[in-house]
This record gives sequence, structure tokens and C-alpha cells, in this order.
Amino acid sequence: MGQDDISSLRRKDRSVTYETWIKDMLRYEQFCVVASSQNNQPFLRPSAFYYDEDDHAIYIHGAHSGRSFGNLEDNNKVSLCVFSAGPMRTHARAFEFFQEHAGVIVFGDAAQVTDNGEKHRVMQATISKHAPHLVAGDDYAPASQDEIDETTIMRISITAWSGKMKWTDEPDRDRFWYDDVRGDNRANLPWIDKMSTEDALTVEWKNSLRDTKD
Repeated sequence: MGQDDISSLRRKDRSVTYETWIKDMLRYEQFCVVASSQNNQPFLRPSAFYYDEDDHAIYIHGAHSGRSFGNLEDNNKVSLCVFSAGPMRTHARAFEFFQEHAGVIVFGDAAQVTDNGEKHRVMQATISKHAPHLVAGDDYAPASQDEIDETTIMRISITAWSGKMKWTDEPDRDRFWYDDVRGDNRANLPWIDKMSTEDALTVEWKNSLRDTKD
């Protein structure tokens, strides 16, 4: 990254066109939100994804049935975004508060992957991205052909992208993390340690953990 690029990124609200930064975001972030549409009705779908730099494409997957993939079959134009939220930065004036964040928006054309070899490659690459510390064949069984047959994989050929970063190095701005100040108001999601024993989803989750340990 050259000095001009660094200076640009230090501005608190800046469009990022530096492609190495955009690629790093797509390689690193775990989830994206995919936007499709049908009959002028927008539809959003959170999804794990895999970015293949050599293919200049993003791959998502899921079950055969589903509104999102049905939309893409009818209208293959797609947009997706990845983002990461940072700390809140305070100011003496309320309207000058802002949350540091970074994100990438991608536009592309979607097409279903039908070649078996390609489907295996993409799924293994997706698993390796999300669990890079585990080895196929040693720590887990690679995907079987039956599992591949039950999975739809969509290839999103990237036609355009853009990035945005909003942050500051101004020393007079205090900072805090949202989780640190929300306290007990945070939702009791099943992967959080302090869970309510009265919530039905929590009970189901705890029972599943108990069954796994047994």
C-alpha cells in the first residue's frame, strides 16, 4: 500500500478503491448478505461464502429449495455485502457520534455450479476457509457425493465492487465497544455462555450439547 493509499484510508469517511484491501475483506469475513429480487420485491439472505480470487467469483451454497436461489434462477443479477463493525467513537455533540466500520459491496451475475468436480472443490475450499485449523480426512470426513448432490452451489461472477471504511485516529474521541456497555440487555443466543434455562431454544440447545457429550 502506497503512502497515498494510507492517507486516503485515514480519512474518517472514505470510499476505498484499493483492490488488495477489498480482496482481503472478501477472503477474511465469514458471512455475507446476498440481495436478490423477484417481481420487484427485494429479498435478503445471510450466507457463508467463499471468494475465489483466481475465478474473480464468490460462491454461496444451500439446500435446493429456497426463495433466494429461486430468485436467482429467474433474475441472475445479484448484489452482496460483507462488513465488520468496530467501536463507537464519541464526541461532545450527539450527531458527531459514529461507529467505526468497514465493508465491501459486490455486484455480479449468478449461475448454478453443476460440475461435480467443481462442486467438491468449492465446498472443500469453503470448509477450509471457515475451519483452517482442521484437515480433511484427519479431523473430519470430506463431503460425500450424496451430500454434494443435496447442495446447490451458486457462482457469482463479479462485475463490480466497492469498499468503504469509516474510522478515525483523532485522539480526542473516546471509544467503546457495544458489547461492553449493553450488559444484560443482550439477547440470550444459544452460543452465549450465560443462557436462560427457561427459553425453549436454549433448552433444546443445552440438550443437544448434553447428547453430544454422552
